[in-house]
Amino acid sequence: MGQQYSVETLTASDESDGGKYWSSFEPYPSKVGGRKLAYLGLLNGGGPKAGEKCIVKVLKNGIGTYADWNCDVKKARAARDMAKTFGVEMKDRDIDVNFNFIMPILAEIDEVSMFTCMNVVMRKPRKKFHEFELVSIEPYLDGKFELFEFGSSSHYNAVIAHAFSHYTWLKSHGEFVITGLKGVQQLNKYNLTIPTIHSRSQRFVHTDKGYRGIEDFFSTHRCNDICRVWPRPDNVLQRPKLSNSEIDMMSLQLQNIAEIQPKGAAPAAMRMSVSDMYLMRNYPIRTGSHQNGQLCACSYFGLQCSHNHHPVSMVMCTNKSATDDDVFV
Repeated sequence: MGQQYSVETLTASDESDGGKYWSSFEPYPSKVGGRKLAYLGLLNGGGPKAGEKCIVKVLKNGIGTYADWNCDVKKARAARDMAKTFGVEMKDRDIDVNFNFIMPILAEIDEVSMFTCMNVVMRKPRKKFHEFELVSIEPYLDGKFELFEFGSSSHYNAVIAHAFSHYTWLKSHGEFVITGLKGVQQLNKYNLTIPTIHSRSQRFVHTDKGYRGIEDFFSTHRCNDICRVWPRPDNVLQRPKLSNSEIDMMSLQLQNIAEIQPKGAAPAAMRMSVSDMYLMRNYPIRTGSHQNGQLCACSYFGLQCSHNHHPVSMVMCTNKSATDDDVFV
């Protein structure tokens, strides 16, 4: 039946906590995917995670290199950065949510394995490791692993996940959307694996479907109480529909329900909340228009502009957060 040994990696740095770890892992995969094999292992070395279980991912076919794994690192970083600002902005709305995307450690194989016999007996895919082959080490997520999507998780978790995905499109100026949130929930904290990202430039390769992936997400996304007032590709491209008289009436109504107070403006000046301004963002108003298409919200989100003119309410204030009170000027 052959002997069973433990595969070991060289020491590598973990940018999430500054520790330096190496992993020893079992010779047969615990999970088999289309492109990768996952092995259960143990983290060793110096750092707060030393002694904890981990998952070591290797390419199913071929020898892993930095070119193969760097995309996962880029996705994890992009998701982590978005999660930080999302958590802060949700806290301002009294919503306590903490998305923690795991950061993979890239390490090279130190010892060559000889376990094909064991894998044949256990009916596992054969994988012969090579010295200096690059693998990805991720923390082991203990708990109920789930996809945070409607029908697969609780309604609240799916709402939060969908709002986050919408937020990533908004915050990235329409450059990408982060979807496919999977992991383990611990109260208000979500420990998540590397997500799927669809980008206009398809820079996240493999599962990145480009702008078609962005369109696919919004074709099924139903805005909820968190993201209902945020723009989305389909409504940013809408054409004006109201007359000036109708806008005057809407303005009068909105003035009475404005959520924010004037900031340094004359008392008579009307200032609307972000939700109010979104309602009017596509409607021509009498304060003038801009002929410069670069100032249009379409340009801000990387959409092909179809507007003949650019109402003041369409002009995005690009030096502020897309979810601040004054996103349009």
